[in-house]
Amino acid sequence: MNQTYADVAERALARFRKEGITGDVLQNTVQLSSGETVNGNWMACGMAHERAAREQIERNVARGLDVSKWSPTTHQRVVTITATEADRRLILQDAFRQLADPKPFTIRTWANVSYELFQSPQTKNGSDAVIRTFLAAAGEYRMSRVPKFPHDIDLRAMTMNQRDFIDFITDFDDTYSI
Repeated sequence: MNQTYADVAERALARFRKEGITGDVLQNTVQLSSGETVNGNWMACGMAHERAAREQIERNVARGLDVSKWSPTTHQRVVTITATEADRRLILQDAFRQLADPKPFTIRTWANVSYELFQSPQTKNGSDAVIRTFLAAAGEYRMSRVPKFPHDIDLRAMTMNQRDFIDFITDFDDTYSI
């Protein structure tokens, strides 16, 4: 198993424990700049993970994909499931509002926008790379520099809560900036 994914799974499961989640599902929430809270992606482990994996296989079979080598029970112990289209739309709109806001743009704002963009992907494949590239350009445009961020920023945004993610990215940027 890839070490990055193993680390992410451990952090996700630790979050289940830290937040006292006794079931198989943890719902991420996103606080918008208006103060409104909406549902972001959610994480599933245990039986919910297995159900989600089986449903994904069924969707891909319906699309005509070869799933002969897929298994509903994989080495992954946690999966993330994208937020609803309506919630993704609200989250994305808020991220763009923050990017367009003429107020000073700080690393914390950039980290929050990052969290929101990864919580509101618009495509199934490749959105992580597109968002990383966009975030680098947004940082350069709004802060006159590209913030430092970890290679697994997308996975962290999908498995951390918003406050912890913003704190982590802010500290990471501060630690690795020259």
